[in-house]
Amino acid sequence: MPVAILILSVLLGMAVATIAALVFFGARASRRHEREAREAAEALRSQFASLAAEELKEQTKSLVERNRDEVSALAGGLRDELLRSMSELRAATERATTTTSEIGAKMMEGVGGVRASAERLGRKAEGLEQALSGGNKRQGIWGEAVLARIFELSGLKENVNYWLQKGERGAGIPDSEVLDPAGRILVIDSKTSLTAYLAACNATDDAEVSRLLDEHVKSVKTHIAELSGKDYIGRLRQAHPDKIYLPQVAMFVPSEAAHAAAMARDPTLAQFAAERNVALVTPLTLQSYLRIVALAWQQDNIERNHAEIVAKAELLLKRVNASLTALETLGTSMRKAQDEYDKVMGLVGQREGAHSFVKPAQDLVALGIRIDKARAKALDQEADA
Repeated sequence: MPVAILILSVLLGMAVATIAALVFFGARASRRHEREAREAAEALRSQFASLAAEELKEQTKSLVERNRDEVSALAGGLRDELLRSMSELRAATERATTTTSEIGAKMMEGVGGVRASAERLGRKAEGLEQALSGGNKRQGIWGEAVLARIFELSGLKENVNYWLQKGERGAGIPDSEVLDPAGRILVIDSKTSLTAYLAACNATDDAEVSRLLDEHVKSVKTHIAELSGKDYIGRLRQAHPDKIYLPQVAMFVPSEAAHAAAMARDPTLAQFAAERNVALVTPLTLQSYLRIVALAWQQDNIERNHAEIVAKAELLLKRVNASLTALETLGTSMRKAQDEYDKVMGLVGQREGAHSFVKPAQDLVALGIRIDKARAKALDQEADA
């Protein structure tokens, strides 16, 4: 912009000078003067043009150098920024690669652990299925083991809050009994029905699955009827009339899935059991009940301990009060004894009087009775007093 203004100023000056020269020489001279004036003007114009070109060249050179410096500085900053960004990008890429490798290794390790766990679980499940499909006796043993394990985790004390069947199984007594703080006893007996259910789980035909589920429900109902027919509550009440037994027997079904399948197949199953004084319980519901009983026992122990503490505190206060009373009586007696002692000593220490022994003792000494020298001296001192 400054270069353009300079060039415009030079051209304008040249034009003004030319016009002024023509006017001046045209008015006072002849053709010769005109020609000379034109030559002079042309020379002046050439001079001005040369000066303008030179100035334009200098300004252009200065502008180019300044722009080159600015461009170089800008390019240098961009180059440094670009190199720094590339370095950061390279470092981030290396970190990402390392992290990705570590994550990949951990994922592979985790996948390997999951695979191994799945294999172990599969082997256990296969072994459990083989064991449970081995007949009703094995299933019954497994169900009783599950029941015993739930009792172990309940927080109750065996042979204090609950009892498990001892000796030969099926000896006409229930598998377990649970006592709550109110003195009520819940009778629990384990019944396992898994043969038809496991077959239904492995069946692929819908009709076969439906048939096996109906058979599974029938098996559960058979167990309910058998348990109701044993009349555990009636026989236990006769044997232990001093105990309180809840009117329903809890039939423990050790498999949540088998119980859910039976209930889904026949929603009236619970009502069927209730009509026969039987309540169906699963590991989940039994755990909840036993936990409530355990908490009730804890609260009962706290209340019992509190009552015992209050009773012992009352007894201690009574004994402290009795001791203080006895001490006060003893203190009164000791003060009376001291008063009597002082009275007696005052009487026997007199020289004359019915109770004085000083004068008779001196007379005995004078008559030749030998006594302890210290006592004789004391008598003399008493006499002097």
